[in-house]
Amino acid sequence: MQILTYVPPGESITRPDRCAVFSLSPPYILATVAGVGGAETSLIQDTIPGIDGAYVYTTRTESREVTATIYVKGDTRQGMYEKRFSLIRKLAPSKEPGTLYYQNDHIHVRIAAYPANAAEFAMRINNWNSAQLSFRCPYPYWEAVDEVPPSYMAYIDGGFEWPLEFAPENDNLIEFASRSNHCTVQNSGSVPTPVRLTITGPANNPAVLNITTGETIRVKKTLDEGETLVIYTKPGAKSVTLTDADGLVTNAFAYIDLQSTFFQLQPGANELQYESGNDNEQTKVIIQYREQYAGV
Repeated sequence: MQILTYVPPGESITRPDRCAVFSLSPPYILATVAGVGGAETSLIQDTIPGIDGAYVYTTRTESREVTATIYVKGDTRQGMYEKRFSLIRKLAPSKEPGTLYYQNDHIHVRIAAYPANAAEFAMRINNWNSAQLSFRCPYPYWEAVDEVPPSYMAYIDGGFEWPLEFAPENDNLIEFASRSNHCTVQNSGSVPTPVRLTITGPANNPAVLNITTGETIRVKKTLDEGETLVIYTKPGAKSVTLTDADGLVTNAFAYIDLQSTFFQLQPGANELQYESGNDNEQTKVIIQYREQYAGV
């Protein structure tokens, strides 16, 4: 079983009537799909006089193109043309990418995509019309539809609040706050994945270290109680925002230490550590990410 779904910009997969769904069921029947496997990789290389072969600086994963053959089916010939017209509207060109979802019997993933054409129709037999589809995906990696459940560091939960009150049914229960400046997160994807770090104050010059890679993101600022800093490490879409106690959101890139590295989580286990100028503060650090795949 394979299902391909294109969601136009500004729409949601929860509104299937606004999406183009290609599966084994009419009106848009998916016959073949290609381009969902491993993306093409190029070597960034140069030749050096006196040395055989080439020197490889790095590798680059190229953009992805997903193609499909579909059949449009209508109850009547007029109905087929109506379905065809509806599909062309959903695949209309846009300056913003839509989202292409792919699902098989093992996995459900998504990727940002631009329709390369509005469907290239070919052979028609009675109420059936075949078409070729093509989607261009600038960022080559598929990502999981659902985020991994968040992980936490620093002040976790619990503890006393003043004034102290004890409910009669909990006379014998006293709960202390829990703290942990370490956590291990598991990236089950096949490539490094960006991470979103949410640091809620109070915090004095907070830092998050990826012990596994030796990389650190350090903030040169004191966060007051009620302030929240969000750091996102996706290449090409990095962001740092600060939300104050009144809900005002501002760009906070200037607070990042210049020696910081916007690290990604490597495939496998990643050991993270939180540091601060004052470990007694009730800081909360939330780690969120979606696993990414070179191919599915």
